[in-house]
Amino acid sequence: MAQGLLLNQKFDRMVGIVAVLPFAYPLYRQVSSSGTSLPEIAAICGALILISTMFTRRPPVRVTTNPFYWVLTFVASYGSLIPVIFLGDGIRLAQTL
Repeated sequence: MAQGLLLNQKFDRMVGIVAVLPFAYPLYRQVSSSGTSLPEIAAICGALILISTMFTRRPPVRVTTNPFYWVLTFVASYGSLIPVIFLGDGIRLAQTL
């Protein structure tokens, strides 16, 4: 029963939308802030690529029941958001050009 649900295309699209939400808010904050530098533009492009692949992906053919692979996938997908938690304004170490 659960295996069939995970292979359903509509359910897969809903999971993709929910999976994108943690990336959408930091993206919104970066775009709405004043001024963007080259690293911020690269981060925005990376987030947009991740979001677009979640919407255009195909449903899986098979789903593993091994919890190790589920944890590995979660860390690989959301591990890039961990530095965002610790971001602060900080102090400037060098003068910008």
